[in-house]
Amino acid sequence: MRGLVVSELNKFAQGRYSETLVNQLVYLPYWGVNPPYQFIVPEIAHLEDKRCLTQTVKEEAFRRSEMRGLYKKHFYLPSFLAKNIQNCWGLAEGSKSTKFNDRFKRKLEAYSPSEENAKKLSSDIVNAMFEEMKNKKKTGEYIIFQKHDNKNYYLCIGIHGEDDEILGCVKQARRDFLFLENLDNGRQKV
Repeated sequence: MRGLVVSELNKFAQGRYSETLVNQLVYLPYWGVNPPYQFIVPEIAHLEDKRCLTQTVKEEAFRRSEMRGLYKKHFYLPSFLAKNIQNCWGLAEGSKSTKFNDRFKRKLEAYSPSEENAKKLSSDIVNAMFEEMKNKKKTGEYIIFQKHDNKNYYLCIGIHGEDDEILGCVKQARRDFLFLENLDNGRQKV
């Protein structure tokens, strides 16, 4: 498995990925999917060549001051489907969106309980959701990378809201690229 992951990463970022990232991709059963590399490598390919397709939102810099100089690119796993459905229809807790109700109001009002009607309504909702999501970029967890000399250095993967854990992984991963430790947004720290 290790050879496969390294081979895939070498296609796009030879010499620019950490041992920490390789270990995460090989040894972590990530959200019930093992191996997750098949969902992560295409996003790295996109970062390296914009002609490669992406399923997720555009990469961006972290905002937290302790994470200055680090970037994140989302990757999507099938287990994120529920969250992406919430985002698509504005169904997250506390959301004031009426998008779902507006789309299905007449069907819900006309609904009468029966197995056939339940199947039809469910099918309509799922089909509309896939149609709605087809052209939208999805969210997921993070590929963490740092830029240096117009190149991306891939450090680790991380989870939303776990910045301290990400920073621990970054510190470990930077051992493979000591020149990254003294950089802040691609410039030498003062």
